[in-house]
Amino acid sequence: MAPSKILAALVAALVSFAALAADDMVIRSQRAQVAQFAGAPIEAVRNRPLRNSESWEFLGDYSLLVYETRGKAYLVDLEKEERCRDLSTEYLMHLDSRLNWLDTRTGTIELRPGHGWCRIVGIRPVDVAAMKADRKLQRGT
Repeated sequence: MAPSKILAALVAALVSFAALAADDMVIRSQRAQVAQFAGAPIEAVRNRPLRNSESWEFLGDYSLLVYETRGKAYLVDLEKEERCRDLSTEYLMHLDSRLNWLDTRTGTIELRPGHGWCRIVGIRPVDVAAMKADRKLQRGT
């Protein structure tokens, strides 16, 4: 391979790596931003909402922000299994717990049917009002 082709391939690889690193930094900063508004870890959330679907935000690296209502949410950390790492493309996730709505003992999140389960390993309540105010301030609106 000619030196110029090798150099071009190297530059392309570096640009791709830089783009991936930038995306990873954004995702990590999203989780860090939510974590600053999260309280102490809890074992379970006992009350299940009456609706049959959950609302969530993907935070990257095995984490989700799961909303119980518009003003009540939880930072949920999942087991560190590869299938649970990047949930940004999951659109049919389903919470499953035998005892409580969210539970670190028995709670799981089902990925698209047939794509596996991710065990819940951490739950922290989030001050949604403070988080939304901070997000609004960050956007400058």
